[in-house]
Amino acid sequence: SRSVFEGLRAIGVRVALDDFGAGYSSLGYLNRFRFDQIKIDRSFIAGIDSDGGKQRVFEGIAAIGRGLRLEIVAEGAETRREVRYLMRAGCDAVQGAFFSPPCPAMLVPEEMAAVRKRLAELSEPAAEDDAPVQGPA
Repeated sequence: SRSVFEGLRAIGVRVALDDFGAGYSSLGYLNRFRFDQIKIDRSFIAGIDSDGGKQRVFEGIAAIGRGLRLEIVAEGAETRREVRYLMRAGCDAVQGAFFSPPCPAMLVPEEMAAVRKRLAELSEPAAEDDAPVQGPA
């Protein structure tokens, strides 16, 4: 309920609307609750660097979010091209296998070296082969 959300926010918890644009996550929630972020569902992110339709949908969602003073987070970025597009499009944060596959919390410190490497790759010229990053088997 709204009072629970406001109680959480009052003690410093930031609230995100997850998987925005898919499933039960809808525009109606933006009117009912006060969020800090909208996390745009990965179904809009996969291949966004070369799909004009996905770009227009993303830009529309981002415009709504910015109009409501929300941070825009993209979920599920797997390639350098996707991440670069999202950064140019003004995304506040990007999540996905490009940086790290999902891992248990105890492995996060070890995984940080890979994340730093991926961040450094963003400043390198685009590679011909920009295939999705493969996680552990």
